[in-house]
Amino acid sequence: MGAVCFQSVASAGAGFTIGVYNSGAGTITVDGNLAETVDDAASVTVDAGKLKVFWCNGSEWASVGGGISAPTLTTFTSTGTWTKKASSTIVISLLIGGGGGGGGGDATSLPGNVGQPGHAVVAVTLASGFGSSETVTIGTAGTGGTSGGNGGAGGQTSIGSVIKAKGGGGGSSPFGVGGAGGNASGTNGTAGTGNGAGGGGGGAPSGLGLGGSAGCILLTYTATA
Repeated sequence: MGAVCFQSVASAGAGFTIGVYNSGAGTITVDGNLAETVDDAASVTVDAGKLKVFWCNGSEWASVGGGISAPTLTTFTSTGTWTKKASSTIVISLLIGGGGGGGGGDATSLPGNVGQPGHAVVAVTLASGFGSSETVTIGTAGTGGTSGGNGGAGGQTSIGSVIKAKGGGGGSSPFGVGGAGGNASGTNGTAGTGNGAGGGGGGAPSGLGLGGSAGCILLTYTATA
């Protein structure tokens, strides 16, 4: 069991806000300065694993809400199901679509273009906007193009129908407008690295484009006490 003693109300000033997070197993006692009160009491407690926010209203310290659980992080790199915790309040998510595959080089002298990276979407959403569970779909990697062929587009990443991140476009064959790929000695493109990366374009003559990489989802949520 630990203890935290706030500075005086006069020193803090009206509107000053501070959070107390209890990462231990016991409780933390929060006291006001000398005879000053917290929530009209001599002290309050913060339970294990909870974050409680306090603000100075000019005459005493007051807590905001009943305490918030530490954020929970869930990572998806393959399609599955996310089950929402019943007491969730805010959901913060990062979605990355699948990367597009690189285009193949032609049979003479022109390299293929690199595949586009998957789109990245960051969203802050009220938990009430989700169902009790949602299907999580991870965008597939775009395939690399054959000699003179376009790369395949990356797949869309989504959390149900609530949030979506598009996949990257496939790299075009030598007559497209994508970024430079490959080289002039016929080497193949290199694979994308990291979630949602585009694949490299194939060099000429006849180098093969490499596939992009699959997308992912990083999802965190906070829950009330």
